[in-house]
Amino acid sequence: MASCTLKLKYVKQDTAHNMSREILCISKNITEIDYQYQDKVETEAPSPAANETAVAAPAAVAVAAPAPVVASSGPVAAVADEPLQAVETLRLLVAQGLKNFG
Repeated sequence: MASCTLKLKYVKQDTAHNMSREILCISKNITEIDYQYQDKVETEAPSPAANETAVAAPAAVAVAAPAPVVASSGPVAAVADEPLQAVETLRLLVAQGLKNFG
């Protein structure tokens, strides 16, 4: 039912933007929804055979280019720490809505 609604409502928009939508269910598509960190793979020690091949082929030394230095335009004015006002929050919400709308 949800897929029919999505097709009817967004088919023109998706075609215009060359997008495709996918409906995922938490019980069926847990592997697609869950993000698994790759830290475990990176922290494992490489096998001894991999170390031997790395020693046999010396790595090329890369020389990094120096970062450009930006000239300072002078001291920065201190900004007072004031509580957030309701008007500022309202402006933020309207701007975000216009950004998403346009």
